[in-house]
Amino acid sequence: MRARNRFFRHGLVLVAVAAVLGIASGAARAESPFTVVALPDTQWYSDQYPAIFTAQTTWIKDTAQNIVFVTHEGDIVNSYNNTAMWSNAVTAMNVLDTTSIPYATCPGNHDTDYGANYTNYAANFGATRYSSKPWFLATPAGSNNCLAVTFQAGSRQFLSLSLDSFKGADSIAFAQNQISLHPGMPTIVTLHSYYNTDGSFTGEGQPFWDNVFKQDAYKQVFMVLCGHMHGVFHDADNDVAGKPVYEMLADYQDDPNGGNGYMRLITFDPDSSAIHVKSYSPVTGLYKTDAANQFDYTGVDFSRLPEPATLSMLALGVLAILRRARKAP
Repeated sequence: MRARNRFFRHGLVLVAVAAVLGIASGAARAESPFTVVALPDTQWYSDQYPAIFTAQTTWIKDTAQNIVFVTHEGDIVNSYNNTAMWSNAVTAMNVLDTTSIPYATCPGNHDTDYGANYTNYAANFGATRYSSKPWFLATPAGSNNCLAVTFQAGSRQFLSLSLDSFKGADSIAFAQNQISLHPGMPTIVTLHSYYNTDGSFTGEGQPFWDNVFKQDAYKQVFMVLCGHMHGVFHDADNDVAGKPVYEMLADYQDDPNGGNGYMRLITFDPDSSAIHVKSYSPVTGLYKTDAANQFDYTGVDFSRLPEPATLSMLALGVLAILRRARKAP
């Protein structure tokens, strides 16, 4: 009888293990693509074409099904001390508050006079705007220039850091601290000035690469988004451990109407091990289809992004069954 009980217990363990493996493989097959939207410099929309800015956020609201996060790349307004521009920007961004989509902003040079005046940025897009959101994590103590939030894609959890290019040392310290507080959480960074259009780093961007993004201690940073320089560029630089950091510059303000509403749609496709990037305007209803604006990162190692937590919990459950079976007579 005792041998039969052992056989029965071991059979239950095998069934549990098989269930975990089956759910894991099924989850991998069933994982849907999800999209992060990047809003490049909106300064001219806030200045002269507010309807375009609102059209962008309204499209996001109406197309929310697989959009998991929205990040603004800075230069929200064209003049840091113009209250009408800030009002236009707030009206447009408030549309996102009618959704459940997390979003974040970072300051550009036009928003703060190159880091000299944060009064209006803090009043409109500082901690008071975000602190009550369920996805808010932190802003620097005594400052509103950086922002940490979290967002969810299925059961995957991400950290987003929106940093101030023009307060480099403070922003780097904030980023390092937030990464240390959330170890292993895949991290997307948005900052205004990082890349030139030839792929070299800007003067503001270089220290972020040297002190954070390429360092093994902060290897969970896998994507960097920026604006500022007029044009586009994309690349993947390897960190010191040989892991790619996917980097993208987009700034369409030289297009008609201050950019014609073009924004970046960054779609993560785990089943294809790919990240698909498109540039779309809800104003024109068109995509930019040239290679600089529509491209794929292939061979993406999605194991850098934690697997759904439910699988870990199931695995822990199996371990508990094994322990009980081992202790039983």
